[in-house]
Amino acid sequence: MAKQLGSLEMHFLLKELKELEKARVDRVYNAGNEEVYVQFHKSSVGKKILRIIVGKAIFVSEEKSSDEKPSHFCVMLRKHLEGKILECIEQIKPERIIKFVFKSKED
Repeated sequence: MAKQLGSLEMHFLLKELKELEKARVDRVYNAGNEEVYVQFHKSSVGKKILRIIVGKAIFVSEEKSSDEKPSHFCVMLRKHLEGKILECIEQIKPERIIKFVFKSKED
């Protein structure tokens, strides 16, 4: 039986993800069809990796799995996200949707 995130779990997840705000996207990787890694760098924190397993999990990690040939989706994410700054992370209430807002240095 799949467990869905409740409001308490969502609160603590967002609290953990907030450490990535104002960090720069260094690289985007994928592992298989349903896993994406977004590598961030923040001067006060260093390198952090956001691991997204589509429909199942999202968390901050120190490591990523081995690289494979990037999917078309991964290439598109690289094109649009690399070098951008993660401006803010917020929850779209009352849904269990997390919104990531990026900006470029020119904005």
